[in-house]
Amino acid sequence: MTDKVEESQALIDQCKIELPYVTTAFEQLVNRYQGDVIRFSQRYLRNHADAEEVCQDVFIRVFHHLKTFEGRSSFRTWLLTIANNQCYVFSQKEKKHRHSNELFETDIESMHASHEESVEADDTGDRLNAALASLSDRDRSILLLRHINGLSMQEISEVLELNLSATKMRHKRALERCMTLYRGEAE
Repeated sequence: MTDKVEESQALIDQCKIELPYVTTAFEQLVNRYQGDVIRFSQRYLRNHADAEEVCQDVFIRVFHHLKTFEGRSSFRTWLLTIANNQCYVFSQKEKKHRHSNELFETDIESMHASHEESVEADDTGDRLNAALASLSDRDRSILLLRHINGLSMQEISEVLELNLSATKMRHKRALERCMTLYRGEAE
């Protein structure tokens, strides 16, 4: 594991020297970490095309701001912080767009869509995805960072800019809410 961190640090150092004119080291960083960003974004946004769009936005930000990366956290933690923020911004834009579209739906169409969603949520994976989708953005983020991306509580606290005890409490509460939603219990 330390070899990967050392290789990444060497690529970062090389990028800081060469960017924006030479992109070879940056392309290697993208290849190394884009899977992590896409996996996180896809789970957060529940849509592969949206995740790819966010991934591009993340690496554009990294390209422009890599020289400001100070190394106070790991590069992966810094990268997932950017991904988390970009997913949040993207989801807020989508919510506004969806809300304006929903104003034009009829009651019958809404009831039909709700019925179809409840039928699709019968499968375990679908129920879990539905539970995650019902959580707030912050709750979903903390669960995805911990259980999908495998970040430690300390790393999550850095990503979400919270202290460690608040991060642990929010994780516990988010997990409880998710399990309640997964089981279909009333809150």
